Amino acid sequence: RIGNRFTDAQLQPDADGRFELYLGTEPQGGNTLVADGDETAIMVRQYYADRGTQAPIEVAIEFLGEPATQLDPPTMAKELQRSQRMLKAIFERTVGAWKMITTMALNRFIQIPGEALFPTPDNTYQVAWYRFGYNQVMLIRGTLPRSRYFSVTLYNAWMESFDYTRHTISRNHTRITADADGRFELCLAHRDPGHPNWLDTTGHHAGYVLARNLLLEGEPPELEIQVMYEGEWA
Repeated sequence: RIGNRFTDAQLQPDADGRFELYLGTEPQGGNTLVADGDETAIMVRQYYADRGTQAPIEVAIEFLGEPATQLDPPTMAKELQRSQRMLKAIFERTVGAWKMITTMALNRFIQIPGEALFPTPDNTYQVAWYRFGYNQVMLIRGTLPRSRYFSVTLYNAWMESFDYTRHTISRNHTRITADADGRFELCLAHRDPGHPNWLDTTGHHAGYVLARNLLLEGEPPELEIQVMYEGEWA
């Protein structure tokens, strides 16, 4: 279950960009993230338009109140059982999603809710399972949405992104060449065909294509897919 959340637009930072956020079950005024009391994790997400120039956020956390009780064997055993159930659930859910997507979304996009894929309710996801031959290309056409962040990324069956350190496997709204009306065309290919919006499949002949819309205004873009031979595209 996803609890409450706070976006950067709500943080009210000072002139230097510093902020303080109180997290507890009772509102404290100012920046307060009200919890239900049964949460087990706090997640901070930062989206980069250009990771080479944008610095990561620095956050510190301080616990207020009495320290937690010392861990005892019964509690330890209970937590280990919870970890086992969580790992099993993640594995089964990942395999189940792969089986569904490879049949329902083969070379076509479908929309899935943000909380179903990753715990980010501010995201709207569109996903497809691509599969095409070595001498073919896949073209994805659409219009840039009105959102804080938009990207298209390639993943393997375990939802791990391809090697982004040496290949262009993702493009966001600042790195997608589009016309004056925001219309764009992405090109998935196993080798560089000379397309300005090329996404490198890095040798994977099949995988996920995930379109992410953060804080979307209106409807997500309609994304069309066309597979053709390299010679046809050229």
